[in-house]
Amino acid sequence: MLDSHGVSVGQGGAAATLAVRAPFDLRLTVSALRRLPSSTLYSLVGEEFRFVAPLTGGPRLLAVTSAEGVGLRLRALDGALGAAEQAEARRMLARMLDVERDLAPLWALVADQPELAALAPQLAGMKPPRFVSLWETFCQIVPFQLVSLSAAIATLNRFVEALGPTVAYEGRDYRGLPSPTTVLAAEYATLRACGLSEAKARTLRELAARAQTGALEAADYAGLTDAEAIARLTQIPGIGPWSAQVALLRGLGRLTVFPAGDSGATRGLREVFAERDDPDAAAKELLARMGDWRGYLYFLLLGRRLLASGGFDR
Repeated sequence: MLDSHGVSVGQGGAAATLAVRAPFDLRLTVSALRRLPSSTLYSLVGEEFRFVAPLTGGPRLLAVTSAEGVGLRLRALDGALGAAEQAEARRMLARMLDVERDLAPLWALVADQPELAALAPQLAGMKPPRFVSLWETFCQIVPFQLVSLSAAIATLNRFVEALGPTVAYEGRDYRGLPSPTTVLAAEYATLRACGLSEAKARTLRELAARAQTGALEAADYAGLTDAEAIARLTQIPGIGPWSAQVALLRGLGRLTVFPAGDSGATRGLREVFAERDDPDAAAKELLARMGDWRGYLYFLLLGRRLLASGGFDR
């Protein structure tokens, strides 16, 4: 049976399949979503992607696998999904993994850039993922402000373990991000114990208050230019240009935005063009050339680093 979106729905709401635009690699895309294998969120168990999804009816443990000839197969590990939950989960998954994105124009842009073209066979199936909502996006931005990636992931893990919902399955606990209500109810001491500075704790509580009242919805930014959206986001205390740019890229899926202040991305660009006479000029020229695809360069650099470090764990 197919729904109105052409999605095959399992009987009794037990399973669903979701078509994807090839090439698509689930492991590559999820690895880009979580950034480091040490992240508590977005588990890869064998060939299965598992995450605690914040569905309207409550958190559910979803499992996603690639299915040849179908695309992706989605099921809940903590009980069958009802029809409404299943539809919500499919929409969420399609958005998170950007399953319909056609990456062919990107690879055409970098075909004559030997430093990047060499990545194409290895990263061709890595779609540009995004987080579920702006609230969840900022939960995964604020801890990363002005600290190393590994330190930020450690803080995020403690934050999730202290305040996030937990779903147990086969002797393992899977955790999701805390709700705005939970963060607002938490003592500052609890937030600080996660490794958040006082300023970051205040910022998260401010964002939680806005999310709780519906003032942090992605739809509110749909009609804004990148510059207008960044200007609005930077009015939030504790959110500067870098945080706003990453929110547009990782939260709203705007590949037109490259987070220029990202230290990891900047370092990666220098490494890519290290053999050029002027690496900075080469990087600037590439960013200009990529135009509306410049944001995907962020994911290319992340993928390059994960390949070098074994972070894809293939």
